[in-house]
Amino acid sequence: MGPQAASSRRRRGASAAISLYLLAGALVIGCDRTSRTNPGRSLLKEGAPIIVVSPHADDPRWPGIRGGVLRYAKAVPTIRVECVVPPQDTPDSLRATLTDVLKKQPAAVCLYVTESDAREPTALRANLDRIARAQAVLITIGWSFDDKRVYGHVGVNLPEAAELLGRELARIAAPRHAYLLIHRDGASPLSTNCYQRFTSAARSQAGLTLLQDENLADRSRSPAQVVEDLLGLYPSAGLLVTIEPDVWLTAPAGWVRKLRSLNRDFHFATLSAAPPLWGQLGTVATPGDAAALAGPLDGDLGYAAVELAVQALTSEREPMPVRWIPCELVTAENLPDFARRYSVAAGGLDVSRYLGGTVTIAAPPGGP
Repeated sequence: MGPQAASSRRRRGASAAISLYLLAGALVIGCDRTSRTNPGRSLLKEGAPIIVVSPHADDPRWPGIRGGVLRYAKAVPTIRVECVVPPQDTPDSLRATLTDVLKKQPAAVCLYVTESDAREPTALRANLDRIARAQAVLITIGWSFDDKRVYGHVGVNLPEAAELLGRELARIAAPRHAYLLIHRDGASPLSTNCYQRFTSAARSQAGLTLLQDENLADRSRSPAQVVEDLLGLYPSAGLLVTIEPDVWLTAPAGWVRKLRSLNRDFHFATLSAAPPLWGQLGTVATPGDAAALAGPLDGDLGYAAVELAVQALTSEREPMPVRWIPCELVTAENLPDFARRYSVAAGGLDVSRYLGGTVTIAAPPGGP
């Protein structure tokens, strides 16, 4: 072999060595990039759970949300999913529960946030900080709370529900076509958006008369007192619309009977289709106190929250992803079908106790 051939061979050998070095480096960098982009993939493979936490055991929507979580767990059994509720409805109880949850080193925490939690944010911010320090992906469910530690959110499209209620108001208010309105315009961007979407849609309905509206955002009276005052002032008004549903969800026993003494024929409509309100709809033959409810299939929130957490852990992450669950208008006429689908979305939740034996759940199309 001559000097030139030997030199050429040495150059080719050096070039091959450099190429192998660069290829190995690229593979290492690529693996490291994948690890940084999807750090949760290995956590899930190692059995780290996704834990869903509700701050309030008696929240009317929690059974449905929990059912949706369990529906996801059944559909994807390779993912460990747990639901946790504090033993008491107190900030201290929730803090202690979260402390125990974080000891399990979860890959993600899905925290159900209510409006009351967001209105008193000190404890909520402290809990978000605890979750962030544990380096768990944080998904909020329910009430949207603007905080950089929240990765993603699953909520209810309440402005859409308000608009839907406004569009159907003429039918709901029949035959009197007159209504009273209670709202919180100005209390928060969401409350304002709901009010504006409802009133814009309601104004497009021919023949409707708004007798009076009351804004709870600038009044010291309680919602219950405002309801009583309005029904007493308008004893013949047929429909009372309350944009926010708390006054009906927390109504004490016998209160509606008191309202009947003020206005014998009133009905109400509100932005919630939580199961505890279903009994207020009555039946087509015997209508109840509620003319219409607008709300989502709560199970879809729980399912979407866990799905979003899994996507965050196994795929390249989106910047602040949000999933909005649509709402439906529920009346005595379509309650059986809504209740059936609500049960399915909530993983087969038994909803018979909310129907009081007066409504039979419709069978699925084509089913038995």
